[in-house]
Amino acid sequence: MNIVYKAECTECLRKKELLSKNTMNECGETTKPKMWVYIGKTSRCLYEWSKEHVCGVFQMEESNFIIKNWALEHEELNEPPAMKFSVIQNSYECPN
Repeated sequence: MNIVYKAECTECLRKKELLSKNTMNECGETTKPKMWVYIGKTSRCLYEWSKEHVCGVFQMEESNFIIKNWALEHEELNEPPAMKFSVIQNSYECPN
């Protein structure tokens, strides 16, 4: 069995909620907040998969999506933003 999973940045979710209440910028244009959502597929359980990504944060792996999100969107934070992990779909694939 494979799972399709999603990881969302809780800081981006918070900003999206705040901006949804006030969506006009100073030019009177409608703005949309950036959202970092990582979607993937694995044959392992969500716990094992998410644990690997969190370990990548402690090792400061540049390829880690959490580190990328932190560097590009939340450089003002002293530590990486929390992520919300969830399973989108369970899928059964037939072996070849």
